[in-house]
Amino acid sequence: MEQGDLKKLSEESTIAKVGKEKFSSLTGYFNESNKRIDIVLVFKDDGNDETKRMRLNFLMNAIQVGLEAEVESGKMAEHRNLVFVKLHAPDEIIEQYGLYFNEKRYFKDSHLEFVNPIFNIFGTKNERELLKIVRTQYPGPDNYSTLERSTIVYKLLLELPFGDNMNHYGINKLIQKNIFLDAFALHDGPYFMKQKSKLLTTNLRQILFYKWLGLINIWKTQPIHMVHEYFGNRVAQYMAFYEYFNIMLIILVLFSFVTTFRLYSNQDTFEAHLLVFDCVFML
Repeated sequence: MEQGDLKKLSEESTIAKVGKEKFSSLTGYFNESNKRIDIVLVFKDDGNDETKRMRLNFLMNAIQVGLEAEVESGKMAEHRNLVFVKLHAPDEIIEQYGLYFNEKRYFKDSHLEFVNPIFNIFGTKNERELLKIVRTQYPGPDNYSTLERSTIVYKLLLELPFGDNMNHYGINKLIQKNIFLDAFALHDGPYFMKQKSKLLTTNLRQILFYKWLGLINIWKTQPIHMVHEYFGNRVAQYMAFYEYFNIMLIILVLFSFVTTFRLYSNQDTFEAHLLVFDCVFML
């Protein structure tokens, strides 16, 4: 079976699992509107009045700040007892708190000129053009990726109060108290490409899946700029160091192989060295 057939089967099986009518839920947007889901909060209703009060206060403060929410019960069997709160930040909130939390990158687009494919012989072709296409799909203000949007909203949730005490603030403390079970961001969409999908509608997760993962890309240099765009600075730095470390290991292995081959290919020189070594101990 060819690779294209395997990819087709993978797509069809994934769509079959979630159902064609629910396939749009993989896109990361509200069900009732075209609003990007920036953060998802998860909680379980345990019937505790104090827990409900803290949770309600926190969500009301999030709405008063300007965030928009959509509540949905779990659909899968193992999630039937969970409630998911999907949060979206409007453009003005992203602009305001992007400056407040110092997440705005003023020279982000101009840095694309340093993605030079001329010297990237073994890397991903057209990385600069792919980044430009992906950035045209970002919702809201310019220069804010989906990762940066989720980071801004999460930092905002870390500052929101949920009670009257001075230390009653932050989503992290609510998670520690099991008032919320988790807070996470969503991927840009499914990792696979649907049939007849257009390049202009392709997200960065799909590009990385086909251009970065798998044995077919094992000899390519990593698309560090796209990794940085999607996963952030820390992951990009780690992968860049990992690639540099592997390249240095390959160079050392090749150097050792050449040295060993040259040594054993010249038997006369090798035997002469052994004789000299024996003579030293005989003296």
